[in-house]
Amino acid sequence: MDTCNPVLDKNCQLYCNEAATLPPACRTVLMSPNPTYLSAQVRPVRLSSLARFTDCGRTILFSEAYAVHQRDLEQRPEDYAEATRRKLLPGAFIPASDYVKAQQLRTVLCREFVETMKDFDAVITLSSLDLPCRIDDSEAVARTYERQCRMPFNVTGTPAISVPTGFTSTGLPLAMQIAGFAFAEPMVYRIAQAYCHATRFGERRPPAVQPAEAMLA
Repeated sequence: MDTCNPVLDKNCQLYCNEAATLPPACRTVLMSPNPTYLSAQVRPVRLSSLARFTDCGRTILFSEAYAVHQRDLEQRPEDYAEATRRKLLPGAFIPASDYVKAQQLRTVLCREFVETMKDFDAVITLSSLDLPCRIDDSEAVARTYERQCRMPFNVTGTPAISVPTGFTSTGLPLAMQIAGFAFAEPMVYRIAQAYCHATRFGERRPPAVQPAEAMLA
């Protein structure tokens, strides 16, 4: 899957450089004939660009979200957080023609995914286009939250799960998605569970940080 636009900022380039190629341990777990591993046959596939999926998904999402919240946004907008209003209000300005075209495109993209999945049990791709940021850095969270590769599976309505693939050179967590065809949740869960059991990445924890009040006591 094309996961990035041709022009990438430095953060995206850094993430893709560290995450686009599966670490040796992941590759071994996926492809080794060892019976304790997955013994999977891994082949590259290509779908429509991430930008096409994202444009389609956001047009539908913003339109429908605004339709659900329109009355409350008009009557009591102060009850919504500022960040929530910023996400919902753009839907008021999307023409009906754009919404219809997005639904038509969704049909095309879903058909493309179905055709692609005929020869596969699951696909894997990146989860995010940026390295993790501090959860208390609201600007960084706002800047990076939408820069992800999860929208294609929102558009197709098919199951996907994010699993850890290791860590960057500075210790930040990396992840990939495992996605399946429609109603293939059991297959996706089985692959994810077997992969996580074999790699044990999910058992690694960052060093504990003492709360500020405890450090001052």
